[in-house]
Amino acid sequence: MATSTTPPFEELLEALRAIEKALKDPKSRALSTEVPANVAANHLDYLAIRELMGRDRRPPDPATSLVFAASRTRRGNTNFSTIRIYTAPAEATQLAVFATAGPATEIVALPDGGVDKTSGEEFVDVDLSVVTNDRPIIRLELLREDGYPLRLGPRLAAV
Repeated sequence: MATSTTPPFEELLEALRAIEKALKDPKSRALSTEVPANVAANHLDYLAIRELMGRDRRPPDPATSLVFAASRTRRGNTNFSTIRIYTAPAEATQLAVFATAGPATEIVALPDGGVDKTSGEEFVDVDLSVVTNDRPIIRLELLREDGYPLRLGPRLAAV
C-alpha cells in the first residue's frame, strides 16, 4: 500500500540554491588555500614560527613577512598607550590587542599612517582605549576587515 507523502521541496530547493551559489563563486571554499577562520590564528602562529626559525623556503621580504614590528609608548597623562606599527600591509584594517587580566581583547581600526623621520619607515599609530598601561600585551594581530588574522606582532611590556 503506497502512502501519499509530499517530497521535501523546500529542502530540495535550498540544496539546489547552495549548489548554484557554489558554482557561481569564483573561489570555492574547497579549492581555497586559505585556512578556515576558526583555526587561522593557530595556523598563523605555526607559519610565523617557521619563518622566524629559518625554515621558510621563501626569501626574506618585509612585504610578505608574517610578523611585524611594533612599539608601545605612553599617551600623555592618560592611563592608555599608543601602539606604533611599522610596515602594515595594505589589506590590514584592524589591530587586535591581547593583554593579561581584565578584558581579554581590544580590536581597534587602523588609522592612516605616516613616515618615521629618522628611519624613513612607514608606520601607523593606534591609540588604545581598553588595555591600560599597566597590563603587558601578550599578542598583537593585524586583521583584515572580516577579522581574519594576517600578521603576528610582538609581545609588549607594560609602560
